[in-house]
Amino acid sequence: MKYQKSDRVILYLLLTSILLSFLVGGCAKTSPNSGDYSSDWDPEEIAPLPYLPADDGQPLSRNELIAMSYKSGFLGRLSDKDEQEVLLHFKYFTHRGRDNFERYLLRAERYLPYVKKVFEEKGIPQDVAYLAIVESGFNPNAVSRAGATGMWQFMPGTGDLYGLERNWWIDERRDPYKSTLAAAAYLLKLYDEFDDWYLALAAYNAGEGKIGRALNGTGASDFFELCDLNDRLDGKTKLKEETRKYVPKFIAVVRIMNNLERLGFQRLDFSKWTEPEHISVAGGTDLRGLAKAAGISWNEFVELNPAPQRQATSPGSSVTVHLPKSVMEKATAYLKSDKSRSYAGWTPYTVRKGDTVAKISKRSGVPSKEIMAVNKLDPKRLRVGQTILIPGSNMRNVQTARASNPAGAPGGVYKVQSGDTLYEIARKHNTSVKSLCAANNLKEKSTLKVGQRLNIPGSRTVQASTGATKNRAVVTPRSTYTVQSGDTMWSIARKHNVNPVALLELNKMTDKSKIKVGQKIKIP
Repeated sequence: MKYQKSDRVILYLLLTSILLSFLVGGCAKTSPNSGDYSSDWDPEEIAPLPYLPADDGQPLSRNELIAMSYKSGFLGRLSDKDEQEVLLHFKYFTHRGRDNFERYLLRAERYLPYVKKVFEEKGIPQDVAYLAIVESGFNPNAVSRAGATGMWQFMPGTGDLYGLERNWWIDERRDPYKSTLAAAAYLLKLYDEFDDWYLALAAYNAGEGKIGRALNGTGASDFFELCDLNDRLDGKTKLKEETRKYVPKFIAVVRIMNNLERLGFQRLDFSKWTEPEHISVAGGTDLRGLAKAAGISWNEFVELNPAPQRQATSPGSSVTVHLPKSVMEKATAYLKSDKSRSYAGWTPYTVRKGDTVAKISKRSGVPSKEIMAVNKLDPKRLRVGQTILIPGSNMRNVQTARASNPAGAPGGVYKVQSGDTLYEIARKHNTSVKSLCAANNLKEKSTLKVGQRLNIPGSRTVQASTGATKNRAVVTPRSTYTVQSGDTMWSIARKHNVNPVALLELNKMTDKSKIKVGQKIKIP
């Protein structure tokens, strides 16, 4: 019987799959997580783990064999050993890790068209666009344990080299559009250096210096030869397992992405998402006000714009924001108005006796240097009665107990200061004007007098450990939130417009606490 070349490839892969299943499934003893991708990732660490998954013992179907035989001008011929490593990743993503891969595909529907457009313009092979799946599953909020961030997992130094701004106000490594341009520039630089896409991809993972030294130390001419000769290198020069398995994982992803329907995945629907408009907004712009004026929710704005880390832009520089084309007329009108400038939407704070920049920083969650920069402050000349601006709504939960008792009044009672309004007092104490009026038999248009005492809703009497009774303002949860994949405590605070410090305190956490998908978080 005569076989076509493609049939011989499929037959070979079938025999390889069966043999590998027998060897691994029959002999290896592993712990539940040994050699596998963790299914219980910390929400911040949502990029897939790098090591080689274990074989699941299932032979490939005919359609899977056809997909595994996929070749293109970009994918070169592999040895039997290299094919086996690709096979393990292929089987993981199409079997046990299938749910994870389907999530990656949903995110790819939003970003893949833009990535492919950029790569085509730059002359990068289209299949390289699937590297974003290996890096982050197309998640712009992905953060690795090493600190690599964003869809393209830029480390801080590399991001800086490729123009991705990163400071207290913004992290452009999270910007899916700007980071894609940076990734394209970096990949082209690596390809120019190594003249081989496999080596360029390995360098994207490990750094060009690491790959260059390894090539010099082994005399290897390509990536797979370099892996075969890895034991010749000393400890510092050796490639880590993560890098050695990185290219096989990428090849497996490319084969899957070019055979989605054959493998039972749904066809990507690019009609669900259209590329947004990319517009520049001036420093000091109220982003929450921009979202409201454009007619989209704050959560929608954050989803479109994961890079800004505050609800206002830095006063020192403009930033790019992404908005649906349908809202551009409203957004443009807002940006031209005075409402968007001069720190609109920021919180004025009146300095009180005993205040220091450091204390205000601690209460607001805003770094001292940012408070000083925004207000052009000399910390040694801070004076009582001085009004300063705090970015966004970071003063919403400013030290509730102190604000409730600034002049020695009993806890839960506030003494009106010069310049106070019902709105400002309600906001400072994390309550509403309506509730504040009801607690004090006032109308919303009532005039306040300096020295007037107001009852603060939400305070209660608590028993001190000594047995004495004390009154204090207690921040009570107004709602709960169920942690989703990709959430962090900061992103949850930003979604709900609350101070992250207050959020941590209410949930009895620290900035090092871990959260899990499905966990209930109290929202102050």
